[in-house]
Amino acid sequence: SVLRYAGACDPRGAMLPLLPGARVKTRRAVAAFFLAPHLLTLLTAGCAPEAPSLRVAPPPCDERMVHLGSFCVDRHAAVILRGRAQPATSELPSSGISYVDADRACRAAGYRLCTEDEWSRACEGVAPTRRLPYGDTWEPHRCNGSEWNDPLDLPLRPSGAFADCVSPEGVHDLSGNVWEWTSGFDPSAMLRELRGGGAHNGESQSVCRPDDRFYLAPELDVGLVGFRCCAPARDARARAQE
Repeated sequence: SVLRYAGACDPRGAMLPLLPGARVKTRRAVAAFFLAPHLLTLLTAGCAPEAPSLRVAPPPCDERMVHLGSFCVDRHAAVILRGRAQPATSELPSSGISYVDADRACRAAGYRLCTEDEWSRACEGVAPTRRLPYGDTWEPHRCNGSEWNDPLDLPLRPSGAFADCVSPEGVHDLSGNVWEWTSGFDPSAMLRELRGGGAHNGESQSVCRPDDRFYLAPELDVGLVGFRCCAPARDARARAQE
């Protein structure tokens, strides 16, 4: 006698015989064959192996960040929400933040504070090619700086409110609005460096690499001092293994 059986193709192209009435979940068509007492005759052309699946590597940076060579930087200054640093897109960035709190908030979000060199490279371009985030020539009203504001006010503006205060790579408000903590030290290794100038500062502190550095004790929380986060870029090999 000859018994009718069913078989299914596995992902490697092998035939998987099934008992009568058995069911299998497979993305391949079910093949049919007959089983004689001493002979198995396959009535199909056989199972063709499936093509290997293609793995798409994730991008080098998270969507909130801009990729700049070996690192990623937030497009916007940060706001702390539930203890985590989030980009302050079209809202007021956190200010009056100590280095300790800024560092903790970036790490809680899976990032870290920018080094002083990363911050400057985000401002001037990886090459580098610029003195200011938007070019070489100071434009007094392009960003939220001292030209707009009364020193007695707290003139903080939402991140991105000055549409032209953006680098060609897409990083906003690197000049003015809030000073930004970096992980850089002063020569004594006791103070931390800030960059970018605030809403009360002019050209000399708003450039990418100021001649006069500004440092504060890491535990101080001073008005118009904020931050943004950075992260190492995922290289192609690491991304392919994720």
